[in-house]
Amino acid sequence: MGWGLKLSKEKTSRVGVAKGKDVAKTVRQAVSSAGGLGKLISPDSRVLIKPNLSVALPARSGVTTDPRVVTALIHLVREAGAKEILVGESAVVGFDAGEIFDALKVRSLFEKAGARVVNLDRDQPVEVKVPLGEVLKKVKIWRTAYESDVLISVPKMKTHFQTGVTLSLKNMKGTVTDESKRIIHRIGVPVKKQEEYGLDQGIVDLNTVISADLAVIDATVSLEGFVPGPRLVGNPVRMDTLIAGFDSVAVDAVGCRVIGLDPREVRHIRLAYERKLGRMLPEEIEVMGRSVESVLCPLKTEIPEAAEVHKNITIIEGKGCSGCTVTNRMALSFYSPKDADRLGRVTLVVGDTGSKDYRREGRCFFMGNCAIRSNKGREGVKIGGCPPPGVWIRRSLNEARK
Repeated sequence: MGWGLKLSKEKTSRVGVAKGKDVAKTVRQAVSSAGGLGKLISPDSRVLIKPNLSVALPARSGVTTDPRVVTALIHLVREAGAKEILVGESAVVGFDAGEIFDALKVRSLFEKAGARVVNLDRDQPVEVKVPLGEVLKKVKIWRTAYESDVLISVPKMKTHFQTGVTLSLKNMKGTVTDESKRIIHRIGVPVKKQEEYGLDQGIVDLNTVISADLAVIDATVSLEGFVPGPRLVGNPVRMDTLIAGFDSVAVDAVGCRVIGLDPREVRHIRLAYERKLGRMLPEEIEVMGRSVESVLCPLKTEIPEAAEVHKNITIIEGKGCSGCTVTNRMALSFYSPKDADRLGRVTLVVGDTGSKDYRREGRCFFMGNCAIRSNKGREGVKIGGCPPPGVWIRRSLNEARK
C-alpha cells in the first residue's frame, strides 16, 4: 500500500468533487463520491495522513492544508476501523516539521481527533532503489511513510512557478529526506552529471516507489501564482472545494481542470500518464458529485516579469525548463530599482544557448547547469544548480559588485 503508483484494472478512474462551506461535510462528500474508505482500510491498517504543512503559514494564506480537512479525514479513517492513525510531514529543506506543527497550533487538534502526530524530519530514513527511475536511481524515504499500510495525501490546491501546479503527486516530496529533496529539485547537482530538467521527472520517479492510496486536494482556499518577494507567496482564492480519489494522476488532472488548466500541459502529470501510472484524459475519468464546470475557478499561474524593469540588466534565455528562468526572475525581484542600479551593467545567461551568438554587456553570469555547460570557455561567473537557489544568485551578484 502506498508503494508506488500502479494503474488499476478498471477502465476508468473515479474522482469525487464536492463544494460547500461546511468543511467536514464537504470532505465526507468528496471521499464518498470517490468510492469511500471501505475497500482501503482494514482493522489492521496503520494509516498515515500526509498534509502539506511544510511551512509555518496558515491555511487561509492558501499555502498549507486546512487543519479542518485533516481532522475530518482522521474521523473518517477512525470510523473505517483503522488500527492506528498518524499525521506526518517533513518540512521544506532547512526547516523542522515539529516546529511548524507547534507554530500552526495543530498538534493538539489532530491528537484530540484521534491521531498521533509524527515529525518525519526526526524519523529514520530508508534508502529505496528506484528501478524505473529516469533521474532518480535511489531515494531516502522516511520510514514511517514507507512502512505505513495506507497513505493519504492531502495537498493544498496551488499553482507553482516551476511545475505548473503542486498537488498530490508533488506532495509526496514531503515523505523524503532533505538530501533527497535537493536531488529531486536538482539543486546543487554537479554540472558533469548532466541531470537536467529533473524536477518534474523526479516527482514521477518518486511516485513509482511511494505514492498516495487516497489523494484529497484541499481547495477550500487555494493559491494562485507567485508574487515574488521575501515570503514568496501568491494570492489566496476561496473555492470551498474538495477533490478526492484513489488515482493520484486522475485526481491531479481533475484538479487542473477545476482551476482552468490543461493537465496535458503540466509536465509531471503528463509524464506520469505516459508511464501508465494513472489516468489523465477526461474520457478515462468518472467525475462524481459535483461537475468540474460547477466548481470551475480559473487560477493565474504567471509571475510578474519583474526583471524587465531593470534597464541595466540584460537577460539571455536559451533552451531549457522554466526552473532557472523563473528562479532568476524571482531572485531579481528582491532588488529595488536603486539596488539593481548599483549592480551596474550585467548580462545573465539562462538555459542552453548552444552555439547561439549573443551580445554581452558588462559582467556576465551563467545561471544554472545548462548555461554553464553550453558556455564552456566563455568568461563569466558560474552559478551552478538546476535551478540554482535564488540566494546563490543574489549572493553572486552582490559579491561581484564589491
